Amino acid sequence: GDLSLKAGELNWLEHAGYSPAATASPTWQYTTSLHWSLTQFTPASMDVNARNVPERVFSIVVLFFALVAFGTIVGSVTGSMTALRNMKGDSVKQFWMLRRYLKQRKIGSDLKERIVKFLEHREEQKHNQVQEGSIKILTGLSQPLHKELTHEMYMPFLHKHPLLKYVSVEMHYMAFRICTEAVNSACYAYNDVVFYAGDEAENMYVIKKGPFIYEHLELHFLDRVPSRAWAAEAVLWTQWRHRGELKTKKPGDLLTVNPDAFAKVMSIHPRPWHFA
Repeated sequence: GDLSLKAGELNWLEHAGYSPAATASPTWQYTTSLHWSLTQFTPASMDVNARNVPERVFSIVVLFFALVAFGTIVGSVTGSMTALRNMKGDSVKQFWMLRRYLKQRKIGSDLKERIVKFLEHREEQKHNQVQEGSIKILTGLSQPLHKELTHEMYMPFLHKHPLLKYVSVEMHYMAFRICTEAVNSACYAYNDVVFYAGDEAENMYVIKKGPFIYEHLELHFLDRVPSRAWAAEAVLWTQWRHRGELKTKKPGDLLTVNPDAFAKVMSIHPRPWHFA
């Protein structure tokens, strides 16, 4: 339009619209240009249109680009909404089948409610946090990088333990192997019992997300176990039976340290031997 104006040809700046843009204020010129641009992406119209061949060609090019861009955006949004709808539909169907399954087998209302609430909590976690299993490209990581990644995820919760903190600072290569080979994550529902008094200990437990309640059955006291605290540490050093009961007060997560895997990792390098 500006080139046509300078050449003295018919142009949209002087001969289009209710108020010609050539003599209007900069605000009117800007809003008119913005309005025209937006109409190319939507099925809308306005009072400004091409007045000569170059302007017509420019309008066609912009319209073609807008058609492709708008179609791509709409297709992407539609595909995403369809995928979300299918995911939600599958989840609703699974919970409907779960309730029917529990009802047919005459499961008590208390247990039924705990099961449904825990699975709802797990589904919410899946939607809010990206799960490692859904990232297939992670399988291509080298073994050292995978160990370092696992160490970064688990060690903040283990670092409060004096020995594990020392190993992480002084023997970080051992800490990588401990986190990879001896530590696992476990989820628990509301009112789940992690272990009972008298059971033979199988793991050391570190609270990742709680709260958890420990009840000593002989001394008859209750103790709230906060995040990053640990229980049943003695299983790392000797055969052990639990003296109390650890249970959840709401859905929570634990890290478990397997004593056999821990001993194997600590024994393969001579530096930790002086702890024995």
